[in-house]
Amino acid sequence: MSDVINFTDLKNKATDKDIKKFEDYILSLYYSMAQGEFNIIELSLKIQNYMKENNISENKFNNIQAKLIDKYQNEYGIDLSDIDNQLKSLGVDTKQSGIDNINYQDIRKKFSFEQKYNGKIEQKMISSYSITNEKNSISIYLFKDNVLLKSKGKVNLEDNELNDFLCSYKKTLNDSTLKIEICENTSDYNY
Repeated sequence: MSDVINFTDLKNKATDKDIKKFEDYILSLYYSMAQGEFNIIELSLKIQNYMKENNISENKFNNIQAKLIDKYQNEYGIDLSDIDNQLKSLGVDTKQSGIDNINYQDIRKKFSFEQKYNGKIEQKMISSYSITNEKNSISIYLFKDNVLLKSKGKVNLEDNELNDFLCSYKKTLNDSTLKIEICENTSDYNY
């Protein structure tokens, strides 16, 4: 009669139903991502929302992922690096996006970071372009009608190449007004 039921262990236990439900969800996400509906960062946000909606703690999530990884490795003979290779074949540069191998621990860390800052961080897909000529050496960042011109020096707005680029981009937005922000004399440092 000295056995005590540990409710925390029961709450964090990953059941077959939990694993199957998460597996179905994650496979649908990977399919949608392969279709170009969202990127790898948005994938982690969707998994975070799944955890919130299904009241899954980080410990339970770790247990689910461990069992799912074990299932794929033992039952199907699939190595997680295969998924990484599949993403690369779809044009996703996992090294450039900071992910050498798809790792649920990394995703969990991102969830914790997002939770810490209470959803105040907004993920956006941006495009970038660089111009280096005799008038400018700038990086241009595009998000919808927002444009950021960033340069370590002064931005020369009389640059024909820059103006041609901005006119071309504006046409893709049906000639809506661009909100241009200029960031000059920038400096970099490692932290």
